[in-house]
Amino acid sequence: MIAARSLLARPWVIWAVCVLVYVPSVLASLRGLGGPAGSADVLVPGASVGSQFVAAATFSVLQLAAAVGAAVLLLLGPSWRCDPVSDRAGRLGLRWTDGRALILGGRAGATAGYVAILAGAAFVSAVVLGAVHLTGRPTAGGSIPDPLLLAGDYLMSVSAGIGEELLLLAIPYVLATRAGWKPWAVIALLTGLRLSIHLYYGAGSLFVVLWIPAAYLLYRATGSIAPLMVGHIVYDLLATTIQRSPALHTTALILLAGLSVVGSALLAGSAARYLSVGRPARPPLAGG
Repeated sequence: MIAARSLLARPWVIWAVCVLVYVPSVLASLRGLGGPAGSADVLVPGASVGSQFVAAATFSVLQLAAAVGAAVLLLLGPSWRCDPVSDRAGRLGLRWTDGRALILGGRAGATAGYVAILAGAAFVSAVVLGAVHLTGRPTAGGSIPDPLLLAGDYLMSVSAGIGEELLLLAIPYVLATRAGWKPWAVIALLTGLRLSIHLYYGAGSLFVVLWIPAAYLLYRATGSIAPLMVGHIVYDLLATTIQRSPALHTTALILLAGLSVVGSALLAGSAARYLSVGRPARPPLAGG
């Protein structure tokens, strides 16, 4: 009992234990390096539709349980004894507000901005590499015709948006900054964590190097992880629909493009406003 309480008093230990849920993803990502780009995204190649759905649902539940468990232990456990629960929630970005309100449009603006960051990073890396398919998931001949497989992919999209943003961004960000890490070291940690489960994209994993520093800045600006979780879910659902469902391909593509444009405009406006506020006022002209 004493040993368990001692472990629960160490935030890094709580996070490290919960993040072990990604070990199978890391192993699959490494195995995917030897195959076609994106191949590790197929959970059980050649298996039955039912078993693939069960695998997707199982991993989704484990991912969500680990993320929620880590957040609860950090909020309610003895890891930060002197801090009120409300302060812990704010530090983890778990207050459902727009944080420091630096993003035009508040939560909705930050969400659209995160969709733009994800789409922009994927698009830029694809252009640089000269092959759009390198940054996409395998299409298995253009689509996955079975609705159950599509449902499994949608479950993975939702769990990734919540689990990855909590376990691979918010919590390590908070722990590292609390420990006095420099911004470059925090960004390196967050980028390495996300790269570890996206290596199967091959050269296309360049998009992670563009995506995570921008996510870091957005999280710092908003002080809330909610827009990043929702934005990640929306992007994954739309990207999955574009690549898996021919019937909804065009609609999802238009929605993704529209959100990306709006999000880019809001982020650009937010940055311009921030820079203008930060500039010292000019002294009045003599005689004016």
